[in-house]
Parts: sequence; structure tokens; C-alpha cells
Amino acid sequence: MVKDIAFSYYCVTDMERAIQFYEKTLGLSPVFKREDWSEFQIHERRIALYKTSEPITNRGGAVISFLANPIENAIDELKSQGVQFVKELQVFPYGKLAEFLDSEGNILGLYEPPTKIKDL
Repeated sequence: MVKDIAFSYYCVTDMERAIQFYEKTLGLSPVFKREDWSEFQIHERRIALYKTSEPITNRGGAVISFLANPIENAIDELKSQGVQFVKELQVFPYGKLAEFLDSEGNILGLYEPPTKIKDL
């Protein structure tokens, strides 16, 4: 039935501002950019942006988390670019996590796996 994940997307109200964030701040490679839909490649996956004219009020749901090792360096780099973190670095047996906002207020994450996987 399903074969793979095609893409994940976030709603945005300002496509140009969002494109700048994903391309310049996060360093993702654009596949294409349109006024209403844009996609960025990250390895074999794609992240898409969908332009909506309606206010974005529901920020719940899935969060895309980027692999960052060491996570502390990624946090420092993003903060130096003015990125706002909503959850500072958290350490769990399954890895380190932090969450930040994109230019449109969507939540994104950083993840560093543990050096050694233990029985959870």
C-alpha cells in the first residue's frame, strides 16, 4: 500500500520569508520554488512549504527534527542567526533534543542520537 514518505510540509503565510529561512538559515537545497508551494531536498527526503492566506492557528501535530551532531554546535549556530528556541536542550536515554521556530512560527527540532543505545 504505502511505499515511503514522499514529503512533509508546513503551512506558511509569507513564502519568500519562509524560503529565505529554509535556504539561508538551515542551508537546505531548493528543488523548486513557487508562489504557492516550494520544496527543499535533504538527502532522499523533501520538506515542502504550502502558502496559505488563512491565519495559522494550529501548531500541533508532527515536528520535523533534523539530525545534528553535536547538537550544541547547531543550537549555537541557529541562535547566532536569531532563531528562537521554544525548548532548550533536553537529554534523554534515547538522545538529545531541542525545538525551535521557523520564520512562520512552525516548530522544528534538532536531534542527536546517544553514543550508545541502551535498553529503554
